[in-house]
Amino acid sequence: AHCCSTVIVGDQVGNGWVAVDVGDFDGDGNFLNDANGDGLAEIVTVDNRFLYQFDCYACSAAPLQILTVRGGKVFDVSTAPEFQGANRAWLKQIEDNVDPAERWTSMGYLAGWVAAKTRIGEGAQAWKDLEAHWDYASDPGEEVCPNGSEPEECAKKDRVMMKFPDRLRLFLDQAGYRS
Repeated sequence: AHCCSTVIVGDQVGNGWVAVDVGDFDGDGNFLNDANGDGLAEIVTVDNRFLYQFDCYACSAAPLQILTVRGGKVFDVSTAPEFQGANRAWLKQIEDNVDPAERWTSMGYLAGWVAAKTRIGEGAQAWKDLEAHWDYASDPGEEVCPNGSEPEECAKKDRVMMKFPDRLRLFLDQAGYRS
């Protein structure tokens, strides 16, 4: 129900131009933004892997994703120090938009929040807060494949039941979000 804008960037490489397929992103465009104030636009969106991963689309939060094109190649520069201000501002938006009653119960929100906190160097504290507030007793867990594949693509004997914080840790680790 929610989909895509295809982003293709023309980049001068040597004496010619190349079309660089940056990818398909949620939303209707308007991805160019000077996220670090240096006068050059970056491609600014959210990490689409978070949308629907733990909750419905509207219930999901996602960390900022900042991409640039250099020499005909796409680079994810989201964690570069010069983008800390943009990541902090995005985290504030995520926190301001959550219903206070759902702050510690919405898996979609918490996944994006922990990832955004990790991006600004506050992941360890975010994990402590999540683990202190998560209601493990009412979390029935979900069957997952520990290698990150979809459960139906994983042999039944290899599937394990994991509560949300463990599933989130696995997902974030596989997606490159390390505290």
